[in-house]
Amino acid sequence: PPPPPPIPPPPPGSGANGYFLPRRADDTPAKKLARRAGLSRFEALPVRHCPEAAAVVLGGGAPVSHGGRGAWQIAYSGDCRPSVELARLARGVDVLIHEATFDDSLADHALRKRHSTTGEALRMASRCGERTQAVLTHFSQRYPRGVGVESVDGEGGGTGLPPVTAFDGMRCRLDEVGVLRECMGGVNEMFARYERARDEEVDEDDVAGAVTLEPEAEEAAEEEVR
Repeated sequence: PPPPPPIPPPPPGSGANGYFLPRRADDTPAKKLARRAGLSRFEALPVRHCPEAAAVVLGGGAPVSHGGRGAWQIAYSGDCRPSVELARLARGVDVLIHEATFDDSLADHALRKRHSTTGEALRMASRCGERTQAVLTHFSQRYPRGVGVESVDGEGGGTGLPPVTAFDGMRCRLDEVGVLRECMGGVNEMFARYERARDEEVDEDDVAGAVTLEPEAEEAAEEEVR
């Protein structure tokens, strides 16, 4: 029988699997890093927080037609105020990981500290498109174990489920964020019960003469950490 046809070569200048960014004469360090990491997209943009603060959008994955799991895109805000430019750059991503330092009752405080509230973070995800799932993170120390957040119209496809709020030690596959979201009601209740039990213990300590921080002292402690 005749020999099988040769395997077609990858596109010129591509990485080992043919899906990396092409090499060009105007290569930048970011493009080189993307190729080495096997990414098809690596874009950063400045955001409003501190000097050199930046958000990033990443993408990668081999097409399903080539035996891969499918292309994926993810955006990460870093510490920042809501950014129209980030919403534009992250349009259509699978997941937006966005900081949500304060709840909406502290919107003025968030503006002063150049952070975002939970509502602002969810509205950012909504602006990214219906398919974009939100993962909220970077909560203030005043919410020591977690924060319950309601969904907003348009975010995560309008499921009405509470959004994913990150907690210490949390790990989740990109393609299972939706599954985790379905469990967040139970996760939030777990933390709520923990907080109630913790508050009861604190009350008992106060009776025994322990000292609790006043709000001003608590905020000063937060500033020291930052």
